[in-house]
Amino acid sequence: MKKTLLISMLTMSLIACGGGNSSSSNNESEGETEGNTNTGVLTDGDIAGVSYTTSSGLTGTTNENGEFSYADGDQVTFKIGDVQLGETIDAVARITPLDLAESENSRTNLLVFLQSLDSDGKHDNGISISTTVSTALANQSIDFEQSPEDFISDATFVDTMAQAGLETVVSPSQAMANFQNAFYKDISGVWQYSNQQSGTPINVLIYIDEDGQYLLGEFSAQDQAGQPGLEAGDINWNAVTTSLTPSINIDTNDEWGLSNPVGLHHLNFDGTDLILTEPDIQQTYIFTKVKNQDNQIIGSWQYSKGQVFSFLENGTYFMLDPIGDDQVEIGDSPCGGAGIESGKYTITGSNLIIHDVSIDTNDCAGLSDNQQGQTLPFSIQGNEFQFSPASEGTFTINRII
Repeated sequence: MKKTLLISMLTMSLIACGGGNSSSSNNESEGETEGNTNTGVLTDGDIAGVSYTTSSGLTGTTNENGEFSYADGDQVTFKIGDVQLGETIDAVARITPLDLAESENSRTNLLVFLQSLDSDGKHDNGISISTTVSTALANQSIDFEQSPEDFISDATFVDTMAQAGLETVVSPSQAMANFQNAFYKDISGVWQYSNQQSGTPINVLIYIDEDGQYLLGEFSAQDQAGQPGLEAGDINWNAVTTSLTPSINIDTNDEWGLSNPVGLHHLNFDGTDLILTEPDIQQTYIFTKVKNQDNQIIGSWQYSKGQVFSFLENGTYFMLDPIGDDQVEIGDSPCGGAGIESGKYTITGSNLIIHDVSIDTNDCAGLSDNQQGQTLPFSIQGNEFQFSPASEGTFTINRII
């Protein structure tokens, strides 16, 4: 094995996938059940107006937030009219069209079907299924396994569109792009992975923005495949297969990260955790989100030029730096390039003290200066964080929400 994301990883079980608000209808549940009643979300953007039935007898219609009720151990079936959306599956906190089907045809057609039947045709505010659509699909069935080319001319689908006064069938490529955009919005933020076998607090930190651009830093000890460093680019998530084919413009960690092997990673989201898998070698990596604390330094921040900083509750900090030395004077050469930083921080009064820097691959750039700590006067007001390195003026970074 030439390369995995990290060395000596824990193998964990694969979890399901993700998707990103519209309106109408209430999550009105009927039926009695023993045990806990939970709330799940049906999402390609939130999907409202879809009826559901669970194996414990709970029934209802997804509300404006795409929510449905289920009991522990339930299975759930979703329908519009009498058209079942994919398969009956285990009820979990987050369900997308990808969870309801396994084949690429069926997944693609479900995306096209739901987005085309949206009452306002605006995917960025979610999907709302009208009662007119549900009525039109009473006593109907649709084959979601047919090719997408055949599906968009399916008689039942076309007739339903006409009865509901909906004129635009969303193309398969647009449906996938819409779902991809919703997924990116859902997973945007900073995520951390810790390998329990390594004994280190964090092995990987990844920032993903709402456009799918990412910064990834690995903080493990160097080995023959790679070393601590930064990777940056576009994750290029496939909205049907969940695979990644990243386009990478910065790579200072050699074979670590998503760069090798390209195309063999899959990325999913269960509503809480980010799940990165390498199915070919049965590896699963569970990423948890770096959480923010209001009016405190704890959480993640970004400078206008792209640098990302995360401060954890345990007094450690991490920096993902795609820029390096950005204070170069005319005639001088940069004293540092793109890289990562990791160390400890202490707050004394209005001073942020950086110390015990363990990794510094961006040299003079960042919060440390060639692995030497420093004291930075700072202030936080709302989501704005200002700090003032000696002789460099004041820098403002903004909280990543």
